[in-house]
Amino acid sequence: MNRIFKAIIVDDEEDGRLVLQSLINTYCPQIEIVRLCKSVVEGVEAIESISPDIVFLDINMPHANGFTLLDKVKDRLFNLIFVTAYHDYAIRAIKYSALDYLLKPIDSDELIGAVNRCVKQNGAISNSEKINHFIDNISNAQIEKVILPVRDGYVFVKVNEIIRCEADSNYTVLYLAGGEKYVVSKTLKDFESQLSNKNFYRIHKSHLINVSYLKKYTKGDGGTVTMVDNTELDVSRRNKEEFLKMLNL
Repeated sequence: MNRIFKAIIVDDEEDGRLVLQSLINTYCPQIEIVRLCKSVVEGVEAIESISPDIVFLDINMPHANGFTLLDKVKDRLFNLIFVTAYHDYAIRAIKYSALDYLLKPIDSDELIGAVNRCVKQNGAISNSEKINHFIDNISNAQIEKVILPVRDGYVFVKVNEIIRCEADSNYTVLYLAGGEKYVVSKTLKDFESQLSNKNFYRIHKSHLINVSYLKKYTKGDGGTVTMVDNTELDVSRRNKEEFLKMLNL
C-alpha cells in the first residue's frame, strides 16, 4: 500500500487555499490535506500539533509572512514547498537552498513535479537542513539597511521594513511597516536606483513600492494597487505592462 503524506496549506487568501487544495486533490493522490491555515499563527499551531509531512507555505502574507512562520517553528522536520505570486529576491534564496517553490497561478505539472521531489527525498532531516540554510540566506538578504538623512542626524532603516516611497518635489516620503513616516531630502529617483534590485518597483512617477507589501491590483487604464496598509496608489499606463509581467499576471 502506497504511503499517504499529510500536508497543510498556509495562505492568507481563501481562494489561494481552496485552489491549491483542489489541484492537490486532483493531481496528487498521495497527498492528504489535513489543515487549511489562514495565518502564521494557525500554521505554527498546525505544524506543532499535526507534524505534517509537507507544508505548502505562501510567502507574501500581510503582517507576518512565510519567513516569520519558519522563524517561529523550532523543529522544521517537514518538507517545504513555497507558494508565491512574485519573482522576487526570495526566489533566489529558495533556489540556492535547493527548496521547491510554486508560482501563482499554479501550473499542475509544476505542482506534480514539486510534490514528487518531496516524497522521493531521503527524509525530513535532510530537508530541515535545507530550510535552516534558507533561513540564513534570507535573513542576510533582509537585514540590508538604508541610511536616511533627517533634520537632526541619520536614521538607519531595514529595507524590508519599507512599504513604499512617495515623491514630494525634491523630497521623498518613506512609509514603514511599523507606521513610521520619514521625509528625506533625496529624490524618488535616488531611492529607485538604490532599491530597484531589492523587490521594489516604480509604478508611477510619484510612487515606488515594496512588492512584498502589495495586497491587491485592480484593473483600469493603468490600474491601481492596494498596499497592506490599505493605501491605494495609481499605476501609470506606461508602467502597467512591465509591472504586470513582473507579477506574472
